[in-house]
Amino acid sequence: MSDLAPPRTTGTRTRLTALRHAAPALLAYAAVRLLGVAVLAMWAGATGGSATYVLSQRWDSNWYTGIAENGYGFTRYLDEGRVLSDLAFFPLFPGLERLVAEISPLSVPHAGLVISAIASLAAAWGIFAVGDLLYGRRVGVVIAVLWRVLPTAIVQSMAYAESLFTALAAWGSMLRSAAGGCGQVCSQRWPG
Repeated sequence: MSDLAPPRTTGTRTRLTALRHAAPALLAYAAVRLLGVAVLAMWAGATGGSATYVLSQRWDSNWYTGIAENGYGFTRYLDEGRVLSDLAFFPLFPGLERLVAEISPLSVPHAGLVISAIASLAAAWGIFAVGDLLYGRRVGVVIAVLWRVLPTAIVQSMAYAESLFTALAAWGSMLRSAAGGCGQVCSQRWPG
């Protein structure tokens, strides 16, 4: 082995190094997320509700739970003539909800919260990685946190698929980049 050859590292060691490198972004993201959930919990408590209920059993969360528990095929016909169908929801998230609920003591709605929490951290890490690759660590940290403070960011804490899709998109860009090409996100370098 020559002095110019890179040292051999294990996959675990490489992942730990990458995690340490991304730690500021992940910690800042988690802190902002916890603050948002705490504010939601205080609001829910003040109105006599439950933050867990609001995050796991409202709006689209109900559709995902229905698909996870009963499969596809539910249609709701509204009085004004609109038709709502569960076919509008991609199957990956409810499939994971069902899997986690089957192998753990969690209910389907609570499994959705766990999946969303893990996926949001994976997404924040992926967003950081794209920013780090293109413009450096500081930009990676900032854009990971900015993703959390978007006005619609509360869905990252709900049993929704948005965090999962974001994680897949961000890491898909990184995998494409690592394979020698560069994903659509990575192929653009804007002036400035």
